[in-house]
Amino acid sequence: MRRAVDDRRTQYVPFPFAWIDYLVPRVVGWEVIATYVVIRRFVWRDLSNARPAIAERMRAGFVVTSAKRSTIAGYRGFTRVETVSAHTTILRRRGWLVPWQEPNGGSGAYDLGRRETTRAAKEREVFFADEWVGAYRRVVNQEVARAHGREARLGHLAVPEQLYIARLAAASSEVREVEERCRRT
Repeated sequence: MRRAVDDRRTQYVPFPFAWIDYLVPRVVGWEVIATYVVIRRFVWRDLSNARPAIAERMRAGFVVTSAKRSTIAGYRGFTRVETVSAHTTILRRRGWLVPWQEPNGGSGAYDLGRRETTRAAKEREVFFADEWVGAYRRVVNQEVARAHGREARLGHLAVPEQLYIARLAAASSEVREVEERCRRT
């Protein structure tokens, strides 16, 4: 049975180092990001094994994941599913995931992004979290350049200034627009 789960979902979760370089865990929270990585582990990629509601969302172009809160809590080592709920609320507010309920009352389902076709006719997944980080990085780079010149980098600054700029970027209008756009998806 475990083999069937692995066949229809990804074997690894890509985690860009830029998230660490740009202090995303300090802004969002390491615990919340760890929960997000577990949720991202359960992305559906095979229509033939998907439940009807999930298959419909996939055909509509969404990157869909589904897992019970108790399953996510088990992977994270939590004794309470309420912790997972608190983390998914933070992720929802950031626009990293959009929750939805399957018609039959199945497990928690989330849209994590959308599928796009490239010019080479290849399909790729665009995750809402990666869009958020992209907007956040642009604002961080603009703030660092404004304060210290074009050649300056976030990692070269003192830690208190890094955190100040990181929090400023996370609250910027550009990042908020990405959050709102993802939530409306």
